Amino acid sequence: MPAICSCRPWTRRALAQIRSLEAAGKFVDPCYEDLLTRPFYTDHILRMPLDQWPDPVKRALPKINRNIYVPMQWRSEMGASGKLAQWD
Repeated sequence: MPAICSCRPWTRRALAQIRSLEAAGKFVDPCYEDLLTRPFYTDHILRMPLDQWPDPVKRALPKINRNIYVPMQWRSEMGASGKLAQWD
């Protein structure tokens, strides 16, 4: 997957760009997806380089059902929100 955005590695600039895209409601923008996948997911979710992600993860992520995922997590990946925010 080629890099779409120029913010590498995970930096304040990348976070500012993510917040800007979120404020604009651009949750399905390729740049937003790229910023989350590369710096955020590799540093905080799977904690490994993108090229080392297990095949099931690589196959599953593009197929996420947003009709289920978005109400649970909400649109932003940057913190607990949606229905999961109040889950105990």
